[in-house]
Amino acid sequence: MHEGSIYHTTEWFDFVERALGWRIHFAVDLHEGNPRYLPFVTKLQLGRRKHICLPLSHHVGFMDAISHVPKPEIVPLKSLSNIEIHDAVEISEVEKYCDYRSSVLDMRPFPDETALFSRLNKNSIQRKIIKAQKEGVVVVDESRNPGAFKIFRDMQTDTRIRQHSLMYPPKFFEILYETFKATGWVKLYLSYKDGIPLAGIIFFHFGNVATYAYGASHNIREISSLGANQVAMWTAIVEAHRAGLHYVDFGVSPKGNEDLLAYKAKWGANETDMFYSRKGQGLRISREGRLKKHMLTLVCSLPRPLYVWVSSKIMKMLL
Repeated sequence: MHEGSIYHTTEWFDFVERALGWRIHFAVDLHEGNPRYLPFVTKLQLGRRKHICLPLSHHVGFMDAISHVPKPEIVPLKSLSNIEIHDAVEISEVEKYCDYRSSVLDMRPFPDETALFSRLNKNSIQRKIIKAQKEGVVVVDESRNPGAFKIFRDMQTDTRIRQHSLMYPPKFFEILYETFKATGWVKLYLSYKDGIPLAGIIFFHFGNVATYAYGASHNIREISSLGANQVAMWTAIVEAHRAGLHYVDFGVSPKGNEDLLAYKAKWGANETDMFYSRKGQGLRISREGRLKKHMLTLVCSLPRPLYVWVSSKIMKMLL
């Protein structure tokens, strides 16, 4: 499916360092006499050094060359006592495991938007898109508007608190804009009603794939009934189709999150197992654990500024 990966670009490496404070290193491995490279970060998790390829990413895998990376820091892969790889790779001492499902919409069979629309669930997705359009909800491509990324960050904070989730570090979305503004790869769509921003979607365009990256909405009761989220998503999909991209990658979901997987299926996505790889059997923190759920309830009850600060610190540990 993927023609290269945005997660292998110097822009993404710069973004990870600027937004999260983690420098990218490269683990080299020889395959049939030729070097190949895994980008990774090193972080402390409960006092233990952990290597990850890469946070906030999937389908990362090996790079055949890193000549585009200025002054790369390279270590032998075999020197790492542990590494978590967000892709399936074949290496000795590395095991594959499957905790997630991947959801992808193949747009190639659909010649136009009408055919593509017919792929969506009629009772929920189609109906809400049509209602939003009738109610005057307008979706604007804000990809070149830095102020819109600040609006989206506030939406994201509302959404994360509402869903009892952790928030990204401060300026995360502003840094995303600044890092990628010259590339055209990051697409932000905001839906408005009477000039008021309601919901937003961020997609990555790279190769032949549009990747759903982030979605958010304000805590306004009417948003759900208006279909502001759905019409923003639909616009992002239509724009990807018009741009000639072949796939919409809705990302990965924990196998146990059946509601999220079902929602992605309503957008016409097909599910497959998503295999990751790991070396070393260190502590793995479950995203679905009971202790974490209690912790999230406590964190999300904090005053908003304190929630943003505390939750972003915890998120960095869990990524």
